[in-house]
Amino acid sequence: MIKVEWADVKSFIDLKQISTKYIEKINLYRIFGYDKDFQIFCDVDKISPPSADQVDFETNYKSEINKPFRQIFYTHTFTAIGTGPVLDMSNSPMKYFSMEVKTTGAVLFWEVVIESSLDNIDYTTIGSHSEITGSGILLFIATPSPSKYIKSNCKLINLGLGTNIVVKILGVE
Repeated sequence: MIKVEWADVKSFIDLKQISTKYIEKINLYRIFGYDKDFQIFCDVDKISPPSADQVDFETNYKSEINKPFRQIFYTHTFTAIGTGPVLDMSNSPMKYFSMEVKTTGAVLFWEVVIESSLDNIDYTTIGSHSEITGSGILLFIATPSPSKYIKSNCKLINLGLGTNIVVKILGVE
């Protein structure tokens, strides 16, 4: 575990690159950041008058850090061009998405898009996966896309000797 400054932990939190937790002691907050490859921590002293770091943590981060990580998972199988079911996330909107398309058999080509909406009427494409991306390859949607509704849309498919494609979408807050 590596000790760093509050500014370092905060930058990872803001970029949603690590999971974070904290413990509160009488004289400090110990804030932990971790992912599968590394762990960091920092101490923010609780002093009077409060330091800028203490005010920043208590005002902007403390109430959110120890909450459970929220996510959704969506899967749909396509055998022809069409739109998958709408996933309603209006009670817990997500903004980061990844998509994987896996072929069953020797599917020749496909194009599947993730479509996002705030009102379940107007949809915008936020990501596209095709045979160029590759079967079983995870595609990360780099641009945050706050969404209340998502769906997959198979715009192009030629099954060849295959039987279907399976689309998996993961969304996180």
